[in-house]
Amino acid sequence: MSSSFLAAQSLSDIEQLIAGIQQDFGARVILTELPAVPETKIVVAPPGPEDAKDVHAFLLLLKEELGRYPDCFFKEIRLKCVFLVKRQFYENSPTEGLYQIGHDFIMLDFLRNRGNKIKQRHNIHHELYHMLENQAGFSWAGDLWGSMNVPGFQYEYPRPRQRSANPLNYYAPSIPGFVTDYSMKSPDEDRAEIFASLMVENQNRIVHKWIKNDAILKRKVEILKQTLTDFCPEMNPLVSPMGNSE
Repeated sequence: MSSSFLAAQSLSDIEQLIAGIQQDFGARVILTELPAVPETKIVVAPPGPEDAKDVHAFLLLLKEELGRYPDCFFKEIRLKCVFLVKRQFYENSPTEGLYQIGHDFIMLDFLRNRGNKIKQRHNIHHELYHMLENQAGFSWAGDLWGSMNVPGFQYEYPRPRQRSANPLNYYAPSIPGFVTDYSMKSPDEDRAEIFASLMVENQNRIVHKWIKNDAILKRKVEILKQTLTDFCPEMNPLVSPMGNSE
């Protein structure tokens, strides 16, 4: 780690957080290098000295969120590195995080949602789910996931603008069965968005409120929860209702 990067922030603060994350979860946090991937569609920049305060804040949040997972999660996911980057794009679209299938790292843009801890927490869990699904080899027989959607629905993103409101839940996306518009991009993004929403307390309460009216979303949540708890029973409390969902 370069001393110039740490000039704006206490050396011990950042280094202790990085050392703690590696000791507790077996993952290195890398700030001054970029991953060597052949994917030319990815554009990122490393943190600079001016970013030390934001890096420190994100590391605190990252350590807290990683600390919520049981040991079985880390045994299966085999996460070796977390690259903290900024100005991250994929196919010319801004993206908060990236996981590339077959790799042992995730990339997180620590600046993209600066000041919005809910979105930052959500994004951490979203990328971890992608890695878990791939590493644990979750299988979804045939078109099981897609077959649960409303008749005629096709995954795509961005979607044509919808004028109608959700008929079941006022603040939900316009089409029943989804927790965000981004969920409609693909089945794996759908699952990652549900998982991330279940892992963030205020979003967890909203999802469990929505499923009281939305049978499609309820079924998706049930299937995802069952898959997670079959893989690791200790995951069940993490994705169950948090607090009052009324």
